[in-house]
Amino acid sequence: MIYIKKLTVGILEANCYIVYDDTKEAAIIDPGGNAGKIISEINEAGVTPKKILLTHGHFDHIAAAKELADEYGIKVYIHGLDVEIVNHPEIYFGRDMRYERPEMDGESILKDGDVITVGNMEFKVMHTPGHSEGSVVYFCEDAAFTGDTLFCGSIGRTDFVRGSASDMMLSLEKLSKISEDYKVYPGHGEETTLFFEKENNYYMSEAGKIR
Repeated sequence: MIYIKKLTVGILEANCYIVYDDTKEAAIIDPGGNAGKIISEINEAGVTPKKILLTHGHFDHIAAAKELADEYGIKVYIHGLDVEIVNHPEIYFGRDMRYERPEMDGESILKDGDVITVGNMEFKVMHTPGHSEGSVVYFCEDAAFTGDTLFCGSIGRTDFVRGSASDMMLSLEKLSKISEDYKVYPGHGEETTLFFEKENNYYMSEAGKIR
């Protein structure tokens, strides 16, 4: 069984998730700001962070990653195609964002199909480009952490530099073909379920018709 604490952080009110199991080892997903707030929640839960998992490299999902990585002596994991966004945000947003860049090495660069272990939890990585080139969804037990790929009733923007509407539709098609239901924990907004989105989300419905 996994336990999930959701925090709303940063100037764009992104969702950060602290995910842990009975071992009390935790993953921090998308720490987009307010490091002190995240640390307080971690202390309250009595868990030990082991890894930071990023769904993509946009500043509102990573701004506290370096501070938390240093605080707990842990690695930051991200898909390889979004490393450049982290290191050079001015290319994507037209200005240099005021946050410390998290350090990433070969071990922490993800690809489609990777499985990241934290405690007894396994986070399976699905590459879902569209919002960014390196966007991913993490699946763990009955939870799907979708970042800015899939929202309740909507999807993430595709008009940023190196975003792609056509890639987004292909990624949504991949999600629409999943036969199991998952509780969806998005990068912004409220939780939903994969089956609900397949039935009620216009973009998911259209993506399901591609093939």
